[in-house]
Amino acid sequence: MTYYGYSEDESLHAVVCLDPRDPARVARSSRAWLKQGWDGLFGEVSRAVAAKDPDVAASLIVCATERDPIRAVRRSDDRWAAALSKTHENPVLVQVAAATEEKTLSYAHVRLGVSRVLDNNPWAHLVTRAMLGTAFDPAVEYDRWVDFLAMVLADADPGYGEVSHDGGNDASTELDKALRRDSDISVEQSRQLLRGYSWVTVVPQELVDRLGGADVIEASGAVAEVRRFRAGGVLLRATRAPEEFDDETMHRLFALLAPVLPPGQPRDLPGWPTSHRVVYEDASIYH
Repeated sequence: MTYYGYSEDESLHAVVCLDPRDPARVARSSRAWLKQGWDGLFGEVSRAVAAKDPDVAASLIVCATERDPIRAVRRSDDRWAAALSKTHENPVLVQVAAATEEKTLSYAHVRLGVSRVLDNNPWAHLVTRAMLGTAFDPAVEYDRWVDFLAMVLADADPGYGEVSHDGGNDASTELDKALRRDSDISVEQSRQLLRGYSWVTVVPQELVDRLGGADVIEASGAVAEVRRFRAGGVLLRATRAPEEFDDETMHRLFALLAPVLPPGQPRDLPGWPTSHRVVYEDASIYH
Protein backbone atom coordinates (compact mmCIF):
# COMPACT_ATOMS: atom_id res chain seq x y z
CA MET A 1 0.00 0.00 0.00
CA THR A 2 1.30 3.45 -0.89
CA TYR A 3 0.83 6.34 1.51
CA TYR A 4 0.32 9.69 -0.15
CA GLY A 5 0.32 13.21 1.23
CA TYR A 6 3.97 13.52 2.25
CA SER A 7 6.08 16.30 0.79
CA GLU A 8 9.60 17.63 0.88
CA ASP A 9 8.51 19.84 3.78
CA GLU A 10 8.09 16.79 6.02
CA SER A 11 11.19 15.13 7.35
CA LEU A 12 12.80 13.05 10.09
CA HIS A 13 16.02 14.20 11.70
CA ALA A 14 18.34 12.28 14.03
CA VAL A 15 21.48 13.42 15.80
CA VAL A 16 23.75 11.56 18.24
CA CYS A 17 26.84 12.88 20.02
CA LEU A 18 29.73 10.62 21.00
CA ASP A 19 32.52 11.65 23.35
CA PRO A 20 36.20 10.77 22.81
CA ARG A 21 36.65 8.49 25.82
CA ASP A 22 37.05 5.47 23.55
CA PRO A 23 38.21 6.46 20.00
CA ALA A 24 37.96 2.87 18.73
CA ARG A 25 34.33 2.69 19.88
CA VAL A 26 33.57 6.02 18.21
CA ALA A 27 35.09 4.74 14.96
CA ARG A 28 33.05 1.51 15.06
CA SER A 29 29.85 3.37 15.82
CA SER A 30 30.54 5.96 13.10
CA ARG A 31 31.09 3.26 10.50
CA ALA A 32 27.95 1.41 11.61
CA TRP A 33 25.93 4.63 11.41
CA LEU A 34 26.94 5.17 7.80
CA LYS A 35 26.82 1.56 6.62
CA GLN A 36 23.68 0.41 8.44
CA GLY A 37 21.97 3.66 7.61
CA TRP A 38 22.71 3.35 3.91
CA ASP A 39 22.12 -0.40 3.58
CA GLY A 40 19.29 -0.76 6.11
CA LEU A 41 17.42 2.39 7.07
CA PHE A 42 17.57 3.75 3.51
CA GLY A 43 17.87 0.39 1.78
CA GLU A 44 15.22 1.23 -0.80
CA VAL A 45 17.20 4.28 -1.89
CA SER A 46 20.57 2.48 -1.84
CA ARG A 47 19.19 -0.37 -3.96
CA ALA A 48 17.91 2.15 -6.49
CA VAL A 49 21.38 3.70 -6.63
CA ALA A 50 22.97 0.26 -7.08
CA ALA A 51 20.53 -0.48 -9.91
CA LYS A 52 21.55 2.82 -11.57
CA ASP A 53 18.01 4.14 -11.45
CA PRO A 54 18.15 7.37 -13.50
CA ASP A 55 15.71 8.99 -11.07
CA VAL A 56 18.17 8.72 -8.15
CA ALA A 57 21.49 10.52 -7.73
CA ALA A 58 23.94 9.91 -4.86
CA SER A 59 26.96 11.87 -3.69
CA LEU A 60 29.79 11.67 -1.16
CA ILE A 61 31.74 14.23 0.84
CA VAL A 62 34.91 13.24 2.67
CA CYS A 63 36.99 15.75 4.63
CA ALA A 64 39.76 14.01 6.55
CA THR A 65 41.10 17.24 8.09
CA GLU A 66 39.94 20.81 8.59
CA ARG A 67 42.13 21.87 5.65
CA ASP A 68 40.26 19.69 3.16
CA PRO A 69 37.68 21.40 0.93
CA ILE A 70 34.03 20.44 1.31
CA ARG A 71 33.47 19.02 -2.14
CA ALA A 72 30.81 16.54 -3.20
CA VAL A 73 31.61 13.77 -5.69
CA ARG A 74 29.42 11.14 -7.27
CA ARG A 75 29.08 8.09 -5.06
CA SER A 76 30.65 4.86 -6.34
CA ASP A 77 31.27 1.58 -4.56
CA ASP A 78 35.02 2.20 -4.45
CA ARG A 79 34.60 5.73 -3.12
CA TRP A 80 32.09 4.50 -0.56
CA ALA A 81 34.46 1.82 0.70
CA ALA A 82 37.23 4.41 0.98
CA ALA A 83 34.91 6.79 2.85
CA LEU A 84 33.96 4.10 5.36
CA SER A 85 37.62 3.34 5.96
CA LYS A 86 38.18 6.98 6.98
CA THR A 87 35.95 6.64 10.05
CA HIS A 88 38.82 5.24 12.13
CA GLU A 89 40.83 8.46 11.54
CA ASN A 90 38.36 10.79 13.31
CA PRO A 91 37.56 12.71 10.10
CA VAL A 92 36.03 16.16 10.05
CA LEU A 93 33.21 14.94 7.80
CA VAL A 94 32.07 11.83 5.97
CA GLN A 95 28.66 12.23 4.38
CA VAL A 96 26.57 10.31 1.85
CA ALA A 97 23.42 11.79 0.33
CA ALA A 98 20.89 10.78 -2.28
CA ALA A 99 17.93 12.50 -3.92
CA THR A 100 15.08 11.21 -6.06
CA GLU A 101 13.76 13.32 -8.89
CA GLU A 102 10.14 12.17 -8.77
CA LYS A 103 9.93 11.54 -4.97
CA THR A 104 8.10 8.25 -5.53
CA LEU A 105 10.17 6.19 -3.06
CA SER A 106 9.76 6.17 0.71
CA TYR A 107 12.27 9.03 0.92
CA ALA A 108 12.71 11.94 -1.46
CA HIS A 109 16.10 12.94 -0.08
CA VAL A 110 18.40 11.31 2.47
CA ARG A 111 21.62 12.40 4.16
CA LEU A 112 23.84 10.38 6.48
CA GLY A 113 26.87 11.98 8.05
CA VAL A 114 29.57 11.65 10.66
CA SER A 115 31.22 14.92 11.62
CA ARG A 116 33.65 16.20 14.21
CA VAL A 117 33.31 19.49 16.02
CA LEU A 118 35.90 21.80 14.51
CA ASP A 119 39.00 23.27 16.12
CA ASN A 120 40.33 19.81 16.83
CA ASN A 121 37.50 18.95 19.21
CA PRO A 122 37.30 15.13 19.28
CA TRP A 123 33.55 14.90 19.93
CA ALA A 124 31.69 13.30 17.03
CA HIS A 125 28.18 13.92 15.71
CA LEU A 126 26.19 11.26 13.87
CA VAL A 127 23.48 12.96 11.82
CA THR A 128 20.69 11.65 9.63
CA ARG A 129 18.06 13.69 7.84
CA ALA A 130 15.44 12.41 5.42
CA MET A 131 12.65 14.10 3.51
CA LEU A 132 9.65 11.84 3.16
CA GLY A 133 8.53 10.57 -0.24
CA THR A 134 5.08 9.57 -1.41
CA ALA A 135 5.64 5.85 -0.67
CA PHE A 136 6.52 6.50 2.98
CA ASP A 137 4.74 3.94 5.19
CA PRO A 138 4.58 5.20 8.80
CA ALA A 139 3.62 1.76 10.11
CA VAL A 140 6.98 0.45 8.89
CA GLU A 141 9.39 3.38 8.77
CA TYR A 142 9.01 4.75 12.30
CA ASP A 143 9.91 1.36 13.76
CA ARG A 144 12.80 1.19 11.30
CA TRP A 145 14.27 4.45 12.65
CA VAL A 146 14.06 3.23 16.26
CA ASP A 147 15.55 -0.14 15.33
CA PHE A 148 18.38 1.61 13.47
CA LEU A 149 19.34 3.70 16.49
CA ALA A 150 19.03 0.74 18.84
CA MET A 151 21.34 -1.37 16.68
CA VAL A 152 24.01 1.26 15.99
CA LEU A 153 24.10 2.60 19.55
CA ALA A 154 24.01 -0.74 21.39
CA ASP A 155 27.77 -0.60 22.03
CA ALA A 156 28.33 3.13 21.46
CA ASP A 157 27.88 4.50 25.02
CA PRO A 158 26.34 7.69 23.55
CA GLY A 159 26.41 11.07 25.27
CA TYR A 160 23.04 12.09 23.80
CA GLY A 161 20.75 11.46 20.87
CA GLU A 162 17.32 12.34 19.51
CA VAL A 163 14.97 11.84 16.59
CA SER A 164 12.56 14.62 15.73
CA HIS A 165 9.83 15.12 13.15
CA ASP A 166 10.40 18.21 11.00
CA GLY A 167 13.25 19.05 13.37
CA GLY A 168 16.35 21.15 12.95
CA ASN A 169 19.25 20.67 10.60
CA ASP A 170 22.21 20.96 12.96
CA ALA A 171 23.62 19.53 16.16
CA SER A 172 21.89 22.06 18.44
CA THR A 173 18.78 20.82 20.20
CA GLU A 174 15.54 22.73 20.53
CA LEU A 175 16.30 23.10 24.24
CA ASP A 176 19.76 24.50 23.49
CA LYS A 177 18.18 27.18 21.33
CA ALA A 178 15.39 27.98 23.78
CA LEU A 179 17.85 28.30 26.69
CA ARG A 180 20.39 30.28 24.58
CA ARG A 181 22.83 27.51 25.47
CA ASP A 182 26.05 27.24 23.48
CA SER A 183 25.95 23.96 21.57
CA ASP A 184 29.63 23.18 22.19
CA ILE A 185 29.15 23.54 25.95
CA SER A 186 25.95 21.51 25.71
CA VAL A 187 27.80 18.69 23.96
CA GLU A 188 30.72 18.69 26.40
CA GLN A 189 28.34 18.54 29.37
CA SER A 190 26.21 15.75 27.88
CA ARG A 191 26.88 13.38 30.78
CA GLN A 192 26.12 16.02 33.43
CA LEU A 193 23.01 17.60 31.90
CA LEU A 194 20.64 16.11 29.32
CA ARG A 195 20.81 18.18 26.15
CA GLY A 196 17.10 17.99 25.33
CA TYR A 197 14.13 15.74 24.71
CA SER A 198 12.15 14.78 21.63
CA TRP A 199 9.97 12.05 20.12
CA VAL A 200 12.97 9.73 20.57
CA THR A 201 15.55 10.66 23.21
CA VAL A 202 18.82 8.88 23.99
CA VAL A 203 19.90 9.30 27.63
CA PRO A 204 23.47 8.47 28.72
CA GLN A 205 23.99 5.96 31.53
CA GLU A 206 25.19 8.57 34.03
CA LEU A 207 21.85 10.36 33.78
CA VAL A 208 19.85 7.13 33.68
CA ASP A 209 21.37 6.35 37.08
CA ARG A 210 20.40 9.76 38.45
CA LEU A 211 16.83 9.16 37.30
CA GLY A 212 16.70 5.94 39.30
CA GLY A 213 17.60 3.47 36.55
CA ALA A 214 15.94 2.08 33.44
CA ASP A 215 13.36 0.10 35.41
CA VAL A 216 12.16 3.23 37.21
CA ILE A 217 11.96 5.12 33.91
CA GLU A 218 9.93 2.33 32.33
CA ALA A 219 7.62 2.02 35.35
CA SER A 220 6.82 5.73 35.18
CA GLY A 221 4.57 5.20 32.18
CA ALA A 222 5.78 8.50 30.72
CA VAL A 223 7.08 6.90 27.51
CA ALA A 224 5.81 4.22 25.16
CA GLU A 225 9.08 2.30 24.94
CA VAL A 226 12.42 1.99 26.73
CA ARG A 227 15.36 0.25 25.08
CA ARG A 228 18.53 -0.45 27.05
CA PHE A 229 21.94 -0.32 25.34
CA ARG A 230 24.50 -2.99 26.20
CA ALA A 231 27.30 -0.46 26.74
CA GLY A 232 25.14 1.96 28.73
CA GLY A 233 22.31 4.39 28.25
CA VAL A 234 18.73 4.03 27.09
CA LEU A 235 16.55 5.00 24.16
CA LEU A 236 13.19 6.51 25.11
CA ARG A 237 10.39 6.50 22.55
CA ALA A 238 7.76 8.89 23.80
CA THR A 239 4.98 7.72 21.45
CA ARG A 240 4.61 5.13 18.72
CA ALA A 241 4.57 7.84 16.01
CA PRO A 242 6.00 11.38 16.09
CA GLU A 243 2.62 12.84 15.09
CA GLU A 244 1.34 11.60 18.48
CA PHE A 245 4.03 13.53 20.36
CA ASP A 246 1.66 16.31 21.41
CA ASP A 247 1.99 18.91 24.15
CA GLU A 248 0.56 16.64 26.84
CA THR A 249 2.94 13.81 25.98
CA MET A 250 5.86 16.21 25.78
CA HIS A 251 5.07 17.55 29.24
CA ARG A 252 5.05 14.02 30.68
CA LEU A 253 8.46 13.41 29.14
CA PHE A 254 9.73 16.75 30.44
CA ALA A 255 8.54 15.97 33.98
CA LEU A 256 10.30 12.59 33.84
CA LEU A 257 13.59 14.05 32.62
CA ALA A 258 13.53 17.45 34.38
CA PRO A 259 15.84 16.34 37.24
CA VAL A 260 18.69 15.97 34.74
CA LEU A 261 17.83 18.84 32.37
CA PRO A 262 19.76 22.14 32.44
CA PRO A 263 18.16 24.91 34.51
CA GLY A 264 16.75 28.05 32.92
CA GLN A 265 13.57 29.52 31.52
CA PRO A 266 13.13 28.65 27.82
CA ARG A 267 12.50 31.66 25.57
CA ASP A 268 11.77 32.10 21.89
CA LEU A 269 14.54 33.52 19.76
CA PRO A 270 13.84 37.01 18.41
CA GLY A 271 12.53 36.70 14.89
CA TRP A 272 12.17 32.91 15.15
CA PRO A 273 9.14 31.94 13.02
CA THR A 274 7.66 29.41 15.46
CA SER A 275 7.90 28.48 19.11
CA HIS A 276 10.47 25.89 20.08
CA ARG A 277 9.24 22.35 20.62
CA VAL A 278 9.93 22.42 24.36
CA VAL A 279 8.02 22.88 27.60
CA TYR A 280 8.25 26.54 28.62
CA GLU A 281 9.12 25.80 32.25
CA ASP A 282 12.36 26.02 34.19
CA ALA A 283 13.45 22.43 34.81
CA SER A 284 15.18 23.45 38.06
CA ILE A 285 11.82 23.51 39.86
CA TYR A 286 11.89 19.70 39.59
CA HIS A 287 15.47 19.33 40.85
